[in-house]
Amino acid sequence: HTNFEFVSVEPVVVMECISNLNNTNGFDVYGLNSKMIKSVALAIVFPLTHLINESMTLGIFPSIMKVAEVIPLFKKGKLDDISNSRPISKLPVFSKIFEKIIKLQINEFFESNNLFTNRQFGFRHKKSTNDALLGFTESILDSFDVGDYS
Repeated sequence: HTNFEFVSVEPVVVMECISNLNNTNGFDVYGLNSKMIKSVALAIVFPLTHLINESMTLGIFPSIMKVAEVIPLFKKGKLDDISNSRPISKLPVFSKIFEKIIKLQINEFFESNNLFTNRQFGFRHKKSTNDALLGFTESILDSFDVGDYS
């Protein structure tokens, strides 16, 4: 196996990551949301691509993207009982784009080097819970075929 190395990303990939952001009405710590970023995507895609490539080449994740706002998210029950809430972190929209780029490259590296086990279904392209259930069912049936009932 070779070592993972970041490959310079092209603007078209960054644009695709921007387009695939979930449309949210909430704002990040800088007052931005995905809808705003999508509306100016053509104007920012080239400088953002340059920033991503420089950051990855230097091995530095910009400090401004490490800031999160932690807020309580109500689950159920009485509103005035804090135990009925869980904390969530509102991350900067731009850090989510970085994350998507990194995930794409790491997944590609793992796939091309056969580093995933056959039982890894989560976070993989064209893999789902249905695949996991099918594999589990086949494993049970194979056990029955050889008389292993434990």
